[in-house]
Amino acid sequence: MTEIVAISSNPNTVVLTGTTNGTGSAAITSLSSTSNLFIGMKVSGTGIADGSIITAVDSSTQITMNKNSN
Repeated sequence: MTEIVAISSNPNTVVLTGTTNGTGSAAITSLSSTSNLFIGMKVSGTGIADGSIITAVDSSTQITMNKNSN
């Protein structure tokens, strides 16, 4: 499991735990909820490339980033 920090452009920060699908994958799965996440939010955490943002909210438990995990 990887702790994912999604930071919006406003003062709210959302901290979730999810799973990256290995090096080279842009998907983060097994999130408890994506209800407070939106396209354009910055994403940081272990294995998350600098400058990553959410490009898609795929489901209630998965997002896709603009950069692959490392």
